[in-house]
Amino acid sequence: MSNYINIRRQYLDSKTVTRLEKYLYGNISKYRLLLDNLTHQLETKISKKLEDSKANCNKYIALLDSFSPLKTMTRGYSVVTLAKSGKIISKVSDAVVR
Repeated sequence: MSNYINIRRQYLDSKTVTRLEKYLYGNISKYRLLLDNLTHQLETKISKKLEDSKANCNKYIALLDSFSPLKTMTRGYSVVTLAKSGKIISKVSDAVVR
């Protein structure tokens, strides 16, 4: 009888461990899937934010480029200076009439 009880106890212990393992593996799988989904969402959001930042930077680069003195010169403007001193003429009264 004692031997029978020990065998049945071992059987129940093995079934309990198996159920516990299934439960733990099920939870691990569930949380692994959740972690994968959250990682994918985070990567997507970071990529979107990076693309938005690049677009914003390109917009400001284009704006700064449009105010560039070199761009102004290519549109037909010029910088006028006095011949002797090289001083830039910024108003009509700075010009010397000959």
